[in-house]
Amino acid sequence: MPDPDDLPRFHGRIVPWVTPWSAAPVLPEPLVLGLRGRGIAYRDESVHDRTDDGVLLARGRGRRATDAAGRPLYEQLDPRRQRRALARLLCQVCGEPPPRSPNGMLWLLAGPPDGDPEDVLTITPPVCPEPCAVLALEQCPALAGGHTALRVRRPRAWGYRGALHTPALLRGEDPVQLPYGDPRLPWLLADLAVIRLTGCTPCTLKEGHTP
Repeated sequence: MPDPDDLPRFHGRIVPWVTPWSAAPVLPEPLVLGLRGRGIAYRDESVHDRTDDGVLLARGRGRRATDAAGRPLYEQLDPRRQRRALARLLCQVCGEPPPRSPNGMLWLLAGPPDGDPEDVLTITPPVCPEPCAVLALEQCPALAGGHTALRVRRPRAWGYRGALHTPALLRGEDPVQLPYGDPRLPWLLADLAVIRLTGCTPCTLKEGHTP
């Protein structure tokens, strides 16, 4: 269990591990057509710019010059940390592995789930029951209008969210979610990972008490 006093704060408010900072420079993403025009690529692409299955990754932001620089962008997710959190099942608030339970790991989602609450697609990483979930309920504006707490026994990697591009390198207005193996993936600039939550049990989560 993380110590609440060790979590970073900004003007008294907790800054989740997956939150980017305004002072971190936005990294350039010079897009070009890929080999034989079959998808998109970076002009200065490196081996770190793609997933193991060849999907082009958004670079997001670099490192801040100092820990005190800028302000947290609470409304955004740091792409690299979000992808790492879902790949390794790390807590979105503290960045550590949440405790395991026979009932599954805890997920805290804003609002009601879309569709079947026992089979959910989300970009949200898990959360430690205490103190992270309690602090999130107390301080997160996205949860103020309602939330869904789930114990998840079978979280499974599902795919990617990002911007779909055309051969003219035009970017789609709205982000899309594509599963692994989708034929459109060569044209996707993926910023976030998507996970599928199955074996879900809704649970009660109140400030100061976690299941």
